[in-house]
Amino acid sequence: MLKVESLGICAGLTAEEKMAPAKVEITSGDTTIAKGTCLFTRDGMNVIGSVSAAGVVDAAVELTKPEDLKLVAEKTVTREVAVKKNAALIKTGVPKANIKTAKVDNAEVTPDEDGNLPLSPAAAEDKICEVELTVTAEAPFVLGNSALGPNHKMLLDAGPVHFSMIVEAEKSDHSKHSKTRCTVRGRKPWKNTGDDGPLHIDPTPVEAASGSGSGSGSGNP
Repeated sequence: MLKVESLGICAGLTAEEKMAPAKVEITSGDTTIAKGTCLFTRDGMNVIGSVSAAGVVDAAVELTKPEDLKLVAEKTVTREVAVKKNAALIKTGVPKANIKTAKVDNAEVTPDEDGNLPLSPAAAEDKICEVELTVTAEAPFVLGNSALGPNHKMLLDAGPVHFSMIVEAEKSDHSKHSKTRCTVRGRKPWKNTGDDGPLHIDPTPVEAASGSGSGSGSGNP
C-alpha cells in the first residue's frame, strides 16, 4: 500500500495555525502530478492531514522506487507579535528549513539559522508587528504492506488521477502514531476486481544491473 507516513508541517506553529489548511502538490522529480488541499484535524494528541489532490498525467510516469513521488505542502499564516524597544529580532519557533518566505510589516526578511526574523533597524519603541510566514514541508511516499521487487517498477498511467490520503502532520511524544492511508483512483471512481488502478506495479521485470535474474513483486501499491 502506497502512503505518506509523516508530513511534519506543524513544527513551531501555534494551535490555531496548525489547523489552517495547506495547498499541496504531488510531484515526481520536476513534474507536478496532482494539486489539491490538505485539511488538518486532531487525532487524539496528534495532528493529521486529510489530502485531496487531482490532476491529469500527460504521459505514463515510471517510478523505480516509491520515494520518486513526493507530497509537498505549503500554508501561509499571520501573527501579531509584541516587540520591545531595541529588539533586533523576532523569534518564530519555526525551523528555517520550513520557512519559504517571511514578512514583517509587509517587508520581506530573511530568517536566520534558527528561523528568527531580524529587525533592521532595531525597534525604536514598543510596538506590535504583523508577521507573515509561508511554511512548507515535503515528504516522500513509502510502501506499507506490500513490497516492490528490486527489478520491478511502478507505473502511473497517463490520464486523470486522484489521490485521497490521510497523513500524520504532527505526533505527540505521548501518543502512538496515527494511522495513515492513500487511495489512488483514475478515470473510474470504483475498482473492478482484477483491474489495476492508475498506479500499479509493472508485471514485466527490469533486468538487474548484473544482468542476471529478475526480481519479484506483484499486486497494487
